[in-house]
Amino acid sequence: MEPQEAKYLIIIFIVTMLVFLSMFVILFLLFQKKKLNFLIQQEQEKLEHERQLIKTKIEIAEENTKYISQELHDNVGQILSVAAMEGRMAMQQSVIPSDTVKELVELTTSALSEIRSLSRTLNPDYINEKGLEEMVKLELDRVDRLKICSTEFSIEIKRAMPYKLRIMIFRIIQEFISNTVKHAQAKNLSIDLQEDQDFLYLIMKDDGVGFDVEKITKGNGLINLNSRLKHLNGTYTIQSKANQGTILNIKIPAYETKT
Repeated sequence: MEPQEAKYLIIIFIVTMLVFLSMFVILFLLFQKKKLNFLIQQEQEKLEHERQLIKTKIEIAEENTKYISQELHDNVGQILSVAAMEGRMAMQQSVIPSDTVKELVELTTSALSEIRSLSRTLNPDYINEKGLEEMVKLELDRVDRLKICSTEFSIEIKRAMPYKLRIMIFRIIQEFISNTVKHAQAKNLSIDLQEDQDFLYLIMKDDGVGFDVEKITKGNGLINLNSRLKHLNGTYTIQSKANQGTILNIKIPAYETKT
């Protein structure tokens, strides 16, 4: 081989190696860039997920605070107001009738019972200990006891429901019961909780005054419902018309059987 040809071959070999090396470096940099973008995207999704969780917890905490305030005002407050009135009337009498004393004791006992009941329904550990079915029955028993409306409850759940799901479902049911009691003027309230292989179904109905779904604004109740169901990947529909009651249908994807 001529020295000149050998020189050209060496140059071609070096150029070829430089091209291959450059391509390798470029591909490596592109891969690293893609990997970095993927990691950044993952971190952003993680941060967004955490932000949504925090937002949901704040909204739920605010709604629970509102619930406490309403319950204290509507139930305990009214009972204690009556007790205070009875007490003032009794003070004006020289001799307090035994019936008045008995009524004051009953009113005070009732107020204490309402406070204890409210405390329990706000405690997630208590809800978990008693179980979803028992807690819903306690809420409905209180409605029945106050003779606000007639209630029905049906549940057919065979799988063990995860802790967070139990709490979320109870809060959703609690919200519907509260709205029915305070706004619906209903005579009947029913709650049905079922499951199949793919979904959990929660259907809640009342025969109250209803409302125009097209004109409804997203108040705290719907905001919290959206937040809870978003966290559970669930969906809901509302059916309601003036003087024809309200139906809330909720569907949540199948869950694991862990507790």
